Amino acid sequence: MRSRLCGWRKRRDRGETQACSFCGRPRRATRQLVAGPGVFIFERCGGLATDLLSTGESAKTPLGPLSALSPAEGRERCSFCGKRGHEIAGLASTGVVHICSECLVLCAEILAERLA
Repeated sequence: MRSRLCGWRKRRDRGETQACSFCGRPRRATRQLVAGPGVFIFERCGGLATDLLSTGESAKTPLGPLSALSPAEGRERCSFCGKRGHEIAGLASTGVVHICSECLVLCAEILAERLA
């Protein structure tokens, strides 16, 4: 029985380690964070990505520039749904994480529902 107690550790709060994959802002510093499979997006970064895809103008985040990838760059996948660039209308990317226009619409709907 003693060996079981020796290996005991306190669990970490999962929300403590969650942060926006686009800007690095931790969950506790955001109003809302939408989760994907191992990735997260803060409401403000979702707005930046939506604006980027509609205007084509790059934006800056603390983790680096956010830019639009062309459909010709079909090797990149949306980090939220897994679709490739050629399967969707637009893809916003930090170079490490990517989000498609369809997932941005879904994130906006989720946030609107949560904040209502």
